[in-house]
Parts: sequence; structure tokens; C-alpha cells
Amino acid sequence: MIAAQAYAGAREECQAIKHSITPAIELDFQIAKPYILYDRSVKQIHAETNHDSYLSAKGMEALWSTREHTTLGYAQGGMASSFSYQFLAKAHDRYGINYCPFFKDLRISIIYRTLIRIPKELKGGGCIHDVVFNHEMRHHKANEESFQRYMDQLKNDLPEMIRYFERKPVSRGMVQKQFELMGAAIEDAVKLYIKDYAQREAMKINKEIDSPESYALDGANINACRENKFWRKTR
Repeated sequence: MIAAQAYAGAREECQAIKHSITPAIELDFQIAKPYILYDRSVKQIHAETNHDSYLSAKGMEALWSTREHTTLGYAQGGMASSFSYQFLAKAHDRYGINYCPFFKDLRISIIYRTLIRIPKELKGGGCIHDVVFNHEMRHHKANEESFQRYMDQLKNDLPEMIRYFERKPVSRGMVQKQFELMGAAIEDAVKLYIKDYAQREAMKINKEIDSPESYALDGANINACRENKFWRKTR
């Protein structure tokens, strides 16, 4: 079910007085170039316990990882987000007892980035490096395309999300508090949207890329590299 459908059908006492108030909605989604690191040995990579530390240090939240497999390298995707908003309120009744809070302006910035870690023993490049690098880049490219699709869908769903949070009036003394709650609610809704949809799709994609057949092919290519035989391109 599309996320916005969860908000549809709620009782909307405030929409009747909204009239020409149309919030300015801006979703800025950026896909940054991946971090490619050669800072750890094969042994250190296999011994890692905190796989999210590098992304966390960059202010990003890890969304997916291929680190559950013991391989020569791994990839991990993360995101960071920021929100800004402005509100206004209109009297719901002629006595000014209750007010309807509305979004006037909503701007969301989301950046997505992949971390690729390859053993420092392979930093000089070469045949085995290319097999490992190409495999991890498949994760990056597939997840990049997936997140772009979900961000496009999120942009379409945002008006319905906003409408849901604007549905009920509050007393005049609670208007400012309601503004704060609405801002926090939209942030939670967007992050939950990413967790429930984009992150779940990422795990599905990574499982398909890390199939037994794919690993068998990569292993055969690595063996061919070591034996200086013909190197077949990875699928």
C-alpha cells in the first residue's frame, strides 16, 4: 500500500476553511558520489564489529549493508536529512476559540551516499581488485536507482501527508505547540516512509545481487585472476 493511502479518509475538519492556502513543498534529493575506502586489511574487515561508524561520523544514518557476508569487500548505504517549515493558523470559528494550523512552507533535503570498503591489499588495482570493485558497485548502482524511485514517489505523497496533519483544529493556546508537533510528525513520517519502503527494497536488491550464483561467478573470476588465466567479466 502506498504510504499516502494510510492518511486518506481521516476526518478533515479544517479543510473547509483552508481555501487558497497551498503550501510550498520542496523535496531536494541528492545522490552523492560513493565513499571508496582502502583503509583496512582483509583481516580487519572480517573482524569489524561496528560497521556503521564511518557513516555515523559523517552525520549519516546507515540504511543497508552487505556486511553480513564474509567477502573481500562490502558496501553500505546511508542517508542524512534536514527539514525546515513555516506555518500559519486560521480561526476555525467566529469567536476565535479554536484555530486550524496549516503548513505554509515545507522544505526537505535528503542526501544518499554509499560507502564501499575494499581491502588495502588491493589498493593498487589489478584483476582481483576489479572483480571486488565491480561487485560492490552493482550494489551502489542498484540501490541508487531504487532510492531515486522512492524519492519520486515520496514527492507525490507529501501533499496527502500534509493534509492529514492539518485535519483538526486546536485551541488558540495550543497553536504553537501544534506547529511543533506537526513539524516533528512530518519528519517521523518521511523517515518511516524511507525505512518501510526504500530500506526494505534495498535489502531485497542486495540479496539478489549477493546470490550464490553471483558469488560463484566472482569466486571463479578471482581464481582465474590468481592463476593468470582468462578473466571473465562479472555479470
